[in-house]
Amino acid sequence: MTRGKLRVTESRRMADLYGYCDPATGKIVLRAGMSQFDRLGTLVHEGMHCALPTTTEEEVDRISRILTALLWQQGYRRRTKKS
Repeated sequence: MTRGKLRVTESRRMADLYGYCDPATGKIVLRAGMSQFDRLGTLVHEGMHCALPTTTEEEVDRISRILTALLWQQGYRRRTKKS
């Protein structure tokens, strides 16, 4: 990952995936149109892949589910931009 900076974008062309990351560039792409909970979970999951690229998928999945539930329970939600 490049100096801890992550860039998050959305794509409507992701029928098979919720998201993906490129650890070399810190780029995360999320499927557009997900629920807030799914978006948060996918963002945490892909962020972990960028931050810890050698971690197994099973560990990333396990830890991201715990962190997502905690963040959701604490009221973390995406703020949308006002028009």
